Amino acid sequence: AKIEAPISPTLATIRAVIASDTDPNESSDAMLSAKESYLNAISILEGSAAGADGEQSAADTSKEQAAAMLELAWLQLWLGNDVADAERRVADAAARSEMDEDARARFDGWILFRQGYLEDAISTLTPLQDSDPAARLGLAMTLEQQGMLQDAAKHYLELSNGAAGTLIGIWSFHRLGTLLGSPVPMTEEA
Repeated sequence: AKIEAPISPTLATIRAVIASDTDPNESSDAMLSAKESYLNAISILEGSAAGADGEQSAADTSKEQAAAMLELAWLQLWLGNDVADAERRVADAAARSEMDEDARARFDGWILFRQGYLEDAISTLTPLQDSDPAARLGLAMTLEQQGMLQDAAKHYLELSNGAAGTLIGIWSFHRLGTLLGSPVPMTEEA
């Protein structure tokens, strides 16, 4: 079935991740749809902030805007789409709502990876890998790009087992199969 815009950011994200390993045109269309969906949600939140009654309501809306900006930035970095725009969105989100140090480091590591600073990306993402699946995914992708396929495969396996019910886990499961050159047997839980 053909999905028509506007769709929810969640559905658009799922579609973009699924399409990321398909035809480049389909992948690009899905990412464009996801970006439109997030920008529409951010615009709606900005409109509700303008009409918000009270300081607390405006602060809540600002946090929601920041969260949507970070989700879009993360998707752009994960799927390798427009790193400069993702970097601007992270800065915008940080200006609207406070980011903790680990979240900032995760984004810094992903940006370094996408800019081609692989060693710096590894040193930034490694301390976060045990507690942050997105950081571990960035580390796996960086290692893969460096040609360290066995190390990358170990991280993809960890993600596919530890985050099995998430987009990161499912994507990692398929990426592991691609690296190994054959389908990976599903776990009993899956």
